[in-house]
Amino acid sequence: MWSPRSRASRIRAALASLEAERAEAERAEQARVEAYRARRVAGERAGRPPASAAVAEAEANLARVRAARAAELAKLEEQYAAGQPRRGRRAGVDDYCRVKEAEAQVDKARAQAAEAERKAGGAAVPLRGSGAGDGDFGASAGAGHGGGGGGGAGGCDL
Repeated sequence: MWSPRSRASRIRAALASLEAERAEAERAEQARVEAYRARRVAGERAGRPPASAAVAEAEANLARVRAARAAELAKLEEQYAAGQPRRGRRAGVDDYCRVKEAEAQVDKARAQAAEAERKAGGAAVPLRGSGAGDGDFGASAGAGHGGGGGGGAGGCDL
């Protein structure tokens, strides 16, 4: 027999269950991050960092690369001051190839983290306007059907 009270209690129970699952997943992820960091500190091969630690790892690498390049440039300036001739123009900290590579790694890690969070937060939400037959008839003028709704190749507006 249907009762509003029983429905409300079922909803509360389901929400509590979801929250408990979310908290457990966060604890498990934190444990993976801590284990990864412990392996790194111990000098062991740690493999690919967990998704939540990848951005911090990439930012730390960028800071190391920047500091190393700044130290190289300072050493060169000391050598120039001591009378060593200059050979060409040295790239600055931000123009140095390894710094640019590290910055690209940070951007990639941030994009992957954002994508992982998007998938974790809204995995059940279907994309709208993704092509013909998506059930989004008339939501916007021609969206997803090649009618100038902001699409690229094939009329897809993702």
